Amino acid sequence: MDTKKSSPSSKPSHKQVECTAIYLYTLFSFFFLLTFHSLTITNTSTTTTITITTFSDHPLTFHPLKDTKIPPYKHPNKTWFMSTLSGKAINGMPEHFVFPSDHQHSKNNNKILCISPRNKSYAFTTDHLPENTTVLPGLTFIADSFYDYENPWHGMNAVAGFFAWMKENECKKPSRFLLFKNGEVVKRVGSWVYNLMKVGLGEEVVLERLEGSSDRDIVCFEKVVMMRRGLGGMSGMMRHGLFEMLRSKAWRYCNGSRSRSSSSGNEMIKISLVGREGKKRGFKDENEVKHVMKRECDELDGCSFSFIRFTSNMSFCDQVCNS
Repeated sequence: MDTKKSSPSSKPSHKQVECTAIYLYTLFSFFFLLTFHSLTITNTSTTTTITITTFSDHPLTFHPLKDTKIPPYKHPNKTWFMSTLSGKAINGMPEHFVFPSDHQHSKNNNKILCISPRNKSYAFTTDHLPENTTVLPGLTFIADSFYDYENPWHGMNAVAGFFAWMKENECKKPSRFLLFKNGEVVKRVGSWVYNLMKVGLGEEVVLERLEGSSDRDIVCFEKVVMMRRGLGGMSGMMRHGLFEMLRSKAWRYCNGSRSRSSSSGNEMIKISLVGREGKKRGFKDENEVKHVMKRECDELDGCSFSFIRFTSNMSFCDQVCNS
């Protein structure tokens, strides 16, 4: 039987073309499902779906949160926490970074900040997320400090700048704080520092610890304001306004009351000296210090001086109302 062989140059039939198109479409659809999907952001009160494209074969470039090759706070624009970032004080505000970018940080190019708690590293992305990613919704305040958050001054220095940022940005409140000490996540803060944060927010503080299930390999943040130099670089005018605001909020929180005018009508000046015990923190001659402070205060109309002995059981409001 003669069989007619088709020549290599013969055109494929309409049915062959249709089958090939269906095969390519199916293959593309399968690839699309493997490489693209939307993430679900879960909050305590709401669940929202956002469409962030992810590529499973597109790894992010991570850097150590603490770069030991760079000395802390020696360089004017860089330091060892998130050392790939270079910043400076802006318009009286201390150095800070906003992710994704705002009008003052346009060079950040809408970067999304991601952190790997397991590897103590960070990365940025603009359009994709790796597998096993948790997205924390809302605004997160991130701070790093060379010192701990137990000491009132060091803790306040690390977090107070955020309240100045809130004041300058329509009082936007964070969903959480994420605090670091030299690149290590801080699990708790001192009572005094916590109360100051609570006063500044006007509500309870949520402290993120980056803890959870084992599949939480990478955490990315919907919105971040990050500070790593505390109040360093803040202008005197803005610093004065910040402390005046926190002072007023603390008085209201503690139900304090005080007269701001002396009997002569001049504004009152109240100076309180909080004394601490111990050779390292106490005054060498405490009585002489009190004598000099009181003597100088007496020279001013409406000035009153008091000395407060700090004790471990003194509450935040005890200090506020006695000062």
